[in-house]
Amino acid sequence: MKNYLILSLTTMLIIVTISSCKKNDEQNANTPTLTTIEVNSITFKSAKGGGIILNNGGSSIVKQGVCWSTTENPTITNSYTVDEGEVSFDSNITGLEDETTYYVRSYATNETETGYGNQISFTTLKKITSSFNATIDGIPYNPTQLNKNTVYGIIQISALKGSENMIIRIPEDFTIGSHPVSMSDYSVQYFPGNSQLFTSTSGSGTINIIEYDTQTGRIKATFSCTATDINSSSTVDITNGQFETTIN
Repeated sequence: MKNYLILSLTTMLIIVTISSCKKNDEQNANTPTLTTIEVNSITFKSAKGGGIILNNGGSSIVKQGVCWSTTENPTITNSYTVDEGEVSFDSNITGLEDETTYYVRSYATNETETGYGNQISFTTLKKITSSFNATIDGIPYNPTQLNKNTVYGIIQISALKGSENMIIRIPEDFTIGSHPVSMSDYSVQYFPGNSQLFTSTSGSGTINIIEYDTQTGRIKATFSCTATDINSSSTVDITNGQFETTIN
């Protein structure tokens, strides 16, 4: 009787184990499998990633993207993207903090399950503090606000100080080195806050691009020139100019 009881219990255990394994196999078969693409284009606030779907788990993929967190093994309960693509997809990872390590995984959800790709970690860059200063006819010009925009292929860095404004203009395809100022591409404009507009006189100075980091968009430059008011022909000397900012 005792041996029969042991045999019965053993048989039941085998049946439960087989049933459990069978259930897990079914779950695995229904779960999408994918690979996480290496993270790139890392800045202080964003990065790019993505994934490749290897198997849809037997049903249509309804949602895919990447998820990320400052803790390991992120899921779609954390921050995530929803991206398009048949087999592979690209993702924009945004809203990040600078100098922070993040963990990212690709994911894909079919009609019943969500599967995750391998985990990748990356660290965001240090945020760059912008600076801008110059001297106008010997008087320091220290703006309180910097704005950047691009118009018709020209990058404009606008330095505001109350009602005054100084704008540095450089082409999008600029190169490292010293460039003679003109009235168009490499130019300096100064608005003193009245009806006057001073524009750099061609050949009167330079804009010297010292450094540019293509990954972060950080640019550092110096400039000096004579600028002429197009209406009155009066001039101002802009000297000791320098700026450091990001233009992405």
